[in-house]
Amino acid sequence: MARLIGTGNNQVPTNGMLGGMAFQSPEDVQVDKIQENRVDVVSQTDIGTEQNQIPLNQMLGINAFTNIVYQEYAFTPDFIGQGGHVYTFASRSGLLTRIGNLITIQVSASFRLSSANGQNITMNLPVACNTTTSSRTACEYNNITQANMGGLIAYINTSTGNLFFNRMNISGSAIGNLDGLELSTSSDTLIAFTMTYRAAP
Repeated sequence: MARLIGTGNNQVPTNGMLGGMAFQSPEDVQVDKIQENRVDVVSQTDIGTEQNQIPLNQMLGINAFTNIVYQEYAFTPDFIGQGGHVYTFASRSGLLTRIGNLITIQVSASFRLSSANGQNITMNLPVACNTTTSSRTACEYNNITQANMGGLIAYINTSTGNLFFNRMNISGSAIGNLDGLELSTSSDTLIAFTMTYRAAP
């Protein structure tokens, strides 16, 4: 007859063979209080970089836990009617991605002004900016009537917290902010860009 006690598939192990899996009487088992998915009491010997220890954030370097905010959502670009500007939009869309305090917005707007004047074309930011750091980026555009137009730059005016558009001439020099009198009145103007900036603290 085969031996009953042992570690084989058809044998029964003793508690000594089971090690940490051995049967213990409930009266002899000590379980630390667990709250919010953590053990309340961790001794100094439990902290370290060994396989069975718990590392501190300072031991993890760039892999340390940080409470980083991540958001991604659509928004409607809010162009400001300065001085009586009245916008008629053929289309407009925005997408915002936030990682920590860095905001990236993708904006596309096609519009014309039914009431135009010489005031700047501006846009509200979907999340307030850090007023100590400016950001700027190149735009895709069409139907802007300024002569010698060589480019369009979207930039954040940190004194107002709004987004403005700076016209560039063909030599690459800034020639002032885009205003309502420089847009086509017979067809829609397209302005599209992607910009990253720092959120207000």
